[in-house]
Amino acid sequence: MRRILLTSAIAVGLFTAGGAGADTSVAPDNSATAPGVITTQLVPGGAVLADVMGHTIYTYDRDTKPGKSSCIEACAQDWKPLPAAWLANPAGDWSVITREDGSRQWGYKGKPLYTFSGDHKAGDTNGEGADNSWRAVVTARKFLPPKVAIWHSDFGPAFATTDGKTLYVLAELHFNPLGTKRHTGPNIGLTDCTAECTKTWVPFKAPADAVAAEDWSIVTRDDGTRQWAYKDWPVYTNVQDSKAGDTLGEGISTLKTGITGLSWQVATLL
Repeated sequence: MRRILLTSAIAVGLFTAGGAGADTSVAPDNSATAPGVITTQLVPGGAVLADVMGHTIYTYDRDTKPGKSSCIEACAQDWKPLPAAWLANPAGDWSVITREDGSRQWGYKGKPLYTFSGDHKAGDTNGEGADNSWRAVVTARKFLPPKVAIWHSDFGPAFATTDGKTLYVLAELHFNPLGTKRHTGPNIGLTDCTAECTKTWVPFKAPADAVAAEDWSIVTRDDGTRQWAYKDWPVYTNVQDSKAGDTLGEGISTLKTGITGLSWQVATLL
């Protein structure tokens, strides 16, 4: 599976099954009136509101008074108010907020809007969940099974359970003749993890009433249990992961023959 190195963080709830969240985390129904400085940006798991550079737009839970920003001084250095031009006019749910210093800022449904200095390129959502107060404004979510979330791992956007257990997949491992490099081969998640293997690598079960959708399917194991699979790769948790963000199973491999083996990898978005 492809690996993309991103900023490491503990599991975040930007995209979770069901997509519950604040009012500002659901798709605006009046996008035709959105200011010209606001766009939509695809991110792992869905889409968010963004500025014209593609930088994710956030709201702040501590902005509790409609039309007033509580992110001032040092806070506003990291969380940049989304500027509104002097001639900008409110429309629909979009409002113009006057800050304490007299500058103007865009708001949505009364909530001031911000970008994050820690987002370095279009599609970054590094500010999501910061201080347990900052929320990306999500406009669309892809399907996720119940109790599954997307988080920023060292290997890229990855899947975990909502209680923080990293999800993994199993691939065949091939060594080159010198034994110095490797690449992953076919998906063998069902055929090569049975019996004793499942005591360490626990199949992530799908309930009897679960319904597959989009990239998520359901496979049936030899014992008749149902297991979730992402893009046909069955997913597992590892019993050694004891806290949210653990990836102790990443890279664990065993040799089958002189040039092939098994490789466990964090289940990332392909």
